[in-house]
Amino acid sequence: MASKPEDRPPTNPWVTSDGSPLRGYYWMRTDPEMQPNYWVQRKKVCECRQHFPAQWPVDHVVIRIPACAFRCPYCTALDNVEKDQRPCPSRVKRHISTTHIKKQADFYVGLQIACSPWSDAI
Repeated sequence: MASKPEDRPPTNPWVTSDGSPLRGYYWMRTDPEMQPNYWVQRKKVCECRQHFPAQWPVDHVVIRIPACAFRCPYCTALDNVEKDQRPCPSRVKRHISTTHIKKQADFYVGLQIACSPWSDAI
């Protein structure tokens, strides 16, 4: 069935008009006009089956740390921790805040962290 001429095509809340992503599974842009400039390697921050390795943006985004996360997505500082001594997500958040955002503020510009998911996340 043909659509009426006045019908606008459906908008995708995940993509801007120029085709760049507004958000990913673990991140969301802070400003729709500002695209992340740098990305780090694909990394899995937990060992759950339902979570998968993701590429993490470095700037101008809010990242969401899953409740099962014990690794930092940006470095290897928390990777080799023994299973019984793994940090909780709030410690991972604190590590990112102190080690990356505060000490390397010129590289991690506009990076924000959330431990709980936002309301419309998948």
